[in-house]
Amino acid sequence: MSRRRIALYLFIAFIALVIAYYNLVDEPQPEWPVNLVHFLMRH
Repeated sequence: MSRRRIALYLFIAFIALVIAYYNLVDEPQPEWPVNLVHFLMRH
């Protein structure tokens, strides 16, 4: 594979990780069960 395609895939993976991290650490919705990551990492 070309370096450009690998860089694109890495960029997409990084964005997906940032979105997943934000969703896990963010305050959970009131109707959702307790977010375990948020519960463990809150200050």
